[in-house]
Amino acid sequence: MSMYSLSQLKTDNGIIRTKSLFYELSYDDPDFALFTLKEEDIVMPNGKSATALGKLYIAFATMDLQSTSSLTQCLGVGKYGKKCKQLYHSRNI
Repeated sequence: MSMYSLSQLKTDNGIIRTKSLFYELSYDDPDFALFTLKEEDIVMPNGKSATALGKLYIAFATMDLQSTSSLTQCLGVGKYGKKCKQLYHSRNI
């Protein structure tokens, strides 16, 4: 079971969200942001919390040493987890 619903991870048209899920990368509208690339969780100006993806990834990786499957379990979909992992590793902050 995923921690996030598919409606949070996809647009109304069924397109997988990537950049809009990250506070630092959702320049136009952070309303869909669930994660931050910072080391600690943050509270966004709109009052919603954004989970530090690094902390989440480490928490799951320590439960299961196959970290890719852990991230996939957290997000609930294989291709989506791989896209997020690539985005996280290529961050420029």
